[in-house]
Amino acid sequence: LNDLIKPEFATAHIKGDIHIHDLDFYALTMTCCQIDLIDLFKDGFSTGNGFLREHNGIRSYASLACIAIQANQNDQYGEQSIPSFDYYMAQGVLKTFKKQLKQLIFDFLELTDFDKFIAINGIEREIEKINTIDFEPSIFDKYCRESEELKRMFKIAYNKAIEKTKKLTDQAMESFIYDLNTIHSRAGNRLPFSCINFGTDTSPEGRMVTKS
Repeated sequence: LNDLIKPEFATAHIKGDIHIHDLDFYALTMTCCQIDLIDLFKDGFSTGNGFLREHNGIRSYASLACIAIQANQNDQYGEQSIPSFDYYMAQGVLKTFKKQLKQLIFDFLELTDFDKFIAINGIEREIEKINTIDFEPSIFDKYCRESEELKRMFKIAYNKAIEKTKKLTDQAMESFIYDLNTIHSRAGNRLPFSCINFGTDTSPEGRMVTKS
């Protein structure tokens, strides 16, 4: 209060007008903070012991979030908060869905020999442009050459991709909770002090995370 904090804030704290959280740790370390996972997910990050590249699915997104909390807890005192967990995880859901959809479509085309005359590159580009899991499979109709069987295949692939993505999201969220309740930090070999906020992302991907 005498040397580090501006006099007006120190006086307000002493008078009880404000409360400076974890004042006893103010000069020792960082304390309670929020982790912006978007920046970490964008290009990956270093834990100090190794570098984690950008991940490409909901299971690795959830794992990365847990690693970020643990790594941060090793370097500071106090709580770790992820303020918009469902927003941060939504991109992982979308990446997982696109991966599942692409694999299902390609498997079907290969098994039925439709891959011999259909524009695979065009389908890949179409999948890359998808920015939500909630869309009409009819966007692929232009590749079907009037084939009702192909149109039906794309609808089945879409529904199966949603189903598989939901199952993988369930597993990812379950693992995330398990990991948070078992990993240790160096600070007294305790569980990281973590707070996860979610439920406000109204996108289909965010809602899937919240439900899971």
